[in-house]
Amino acid sequence: MEPEQDRSPRLLCFGAHPDDCEIKSGGLAALWTRAGGQARFVALTDGSAGHHELAGEPLVRRRRAEAAAGARAAGADSVILDNTDGMLMPTLENRFRVIREIRLFAPDVIVCPRTSDYHPDHRYTGVLVQDACYLLKVPNIVPLVPVPDRDPVVLFMDDRFTRPEPLRPDVVVSIDPVLEAKLAAVRAHESQVLEWLPWIGGYADEMPGDRAGRQAYANQRVAAAAREVAGRYRAALVARYGAEAGASVQHAEGFEVSEYGAPLTDAASATLFPF
Repeated sequence: MEPEQDRSPRLLCFGAHPDDCEIKSGGLAALWTRAGGQARFVALTDGSAGHHELAGEPLVRRRRAEAAAGARAAGADSVILDNTDGMLMPTLENRFRVIREIRLFAPDVIVCPRTSDYHPDHRYTGVLVQDACYLLKVPNIVPLVPVPDRDPVVLFMDDRFTRPEPLRPDVVVSIDPVLEAKLAAVRAHESQVLEWLPWIGGYADEMPGDRAGRQAYANQRVAAAAREVAGRYRAALVARYGAEAGASVQHAEGFEVSEYGAPLTDAASATLFPF
């Protein structure tokens, strides 16, 4: 493990699928890496179910390439595990794999879905990260990979689910300075934002016929979602940036601090989120 004084802050984002990290935390990753930190996106499934026309190895290869490009646009790198999309389970094997990924990267902050997410792959991703974090510093678990010297802060990705309770916006950041990086990161997943999501979401008929027009439409949807987050968490933005600056934020990402990670103190927040 690197000496503390030589170690840049590290952000580790776990998603169930190869585009989840870009969609939910691509802005945070871009802010993080532009401030001098390192970021990694880990998808726990191969994305092989995420299309209405493609399947199997051709889709997996395409999504791996898209994930590499999407992470790169946010300044991150990409890791994709080989669990089958739509079939993720919180097994011991997967728990140990998540522990290994965390220990090897030694993050200061982890981002993952909530354990109450309605999508089973998302939900079990949250469960696996929760279980891994609880056992992270037990040397006899995954004994060949050294334990970290401290626990990471764990943040939940934003969602709109209200049961059992809505997400609490503990960390809300303006992504206005990195909006183009986030758009590029999400747009890299063409199989999703130009093809699969419009089909499964029922808005394929709204997509323009040409590729440039479809990309512009996808950009508009991603930016609109980030504007909605900024509006929904306006009070948190004002608290973070001040009345005038917080009121002027147009695009944001929000996160909830998890109780199963390290506490996010004011001092830690100032160090980890200086942007």
